[in-house]
Amino acid sequence: MLLTGEYAGGDKVSAAAGDPPTILYAGRLIAEKRVDLLLDAFALAHGDDPALRLLIVGDGPERERLAQRAASLGIETAVTFAGFVPETTLDRLFAQATAIVQPSAREGYGMVVVEAAAYGVPVVVVEAPDNAAVELVEPGSNGLVAAPTPAALARTIAALRHDNPQWRARVAGWYAANRTQLSLDHSLRTVAGAIDGYGSLTAPVPAD
Repeated sequence: MLLTGEYAGGDKVSAAAGDPPTILYAGRLIAEKRVDLLLDAFALAHGDDPALRLLIVGDGPERERLAQRAASLGIETAVTFAGFVPETTLDRLFAQATAIVQPSAREGYGMVVVEAAAYGVPVVVVEAPDNAAVELVEPGSNGLVAAPTPAALARTIAALRHDNPQWRARVAGWYAANRTQLSLDHSLRTVAGAIDGYGSLTAPVPAD
């Protein structure tokens, strides 16, 4: 595969996790993102760790239903639906998150995995046949992959909450080791090199 990376955001400033510990979801609130699965999992994690908070950034047709779901689970005071936020605010929220959770059933690349790693923040993605983000997670290095059940996802959230400074150090190391091949610039240069090489192989042979 020629396109090894699509990230064009550059390096970010890492920080310690904020207080209270906060799980961050950022994306559209549509059915295929499976935010309802995240809410069910968070309810379990919060039951064992009442200090934990969930911040949902983004908007979409599922927002009202999801807010009602949070209320039915009894976690409405621990969950914030922030809607869309300015890019500078999102940068700060990413940097201070305890973990980024992306429960989506379908991702074409998984940019959130790379963006989280650029901040040194561990990420959780959820198994699904069409979720390419799973391929970017090296369990134990930059995050974890959960089975698509509330209990399994809750366990991964708890794991990233535990020893979070050590997790952040491992993620920063993973990003440092992989930053070049994850960049869009590297992909474009790879493609350009391949095109040049193909051109040299197919160039007409000069006549004598």
